[in-house]
Amino acid sequence: MIRTVMVNESHWFVTSAAKVPELIGSSGKYAKREYDDEGLHGLDLRRYLCFCAAFKARNGTFPDQTYWTFLLSGSYDRSGISIVGFDAWGNLSHHGWMRNFEAKFCGSRYAVLAPRIELLPQTVGLPRARRGVHGKHGGDEAGLDRRR
Repeated sequence: MIRTVMVNESHWFVTSAAKVPELIGSSGKYAKREYDDEGLHGLDLRRYLCFCAAFKARNGTFPDQTYWTFLLSGSYDRSGISIVGFDAWGNLSHHGWMRNFEAKFCGSRYAVLAPRIELLPQTVGLPRARRGVHGKHGGDEAGLDRRR
């Protein structure tokens, strides 16, 4: 019942190195709209595992311990969404849940897909998605959620 969306974009990505996910207490539906409005993407399972491995190598512990993270680039049984996280002992857990689920222990992580690996004088002026910059794709629909 779990489907991982295969992406064609480069697998280089940038995400927050925070120990806990952001948008804690927001629904997956809200987080998806928020990231879409800012020109960002949600993580899929492969990118999430890559992020966790890099985080552990750098910090000696896994991120999202005792938190859940929505995997916004994927689907679970058509209308659901995958949530993943680590328990207090470092065991990875995965569940399928509804997109409108919200809890104070559940958040989201974004991915900025790198348009290129290095910055050159010819490419430095090209626009890049940044967290907190609204209006990249118009609509600003995330502001319609009841909690904002």
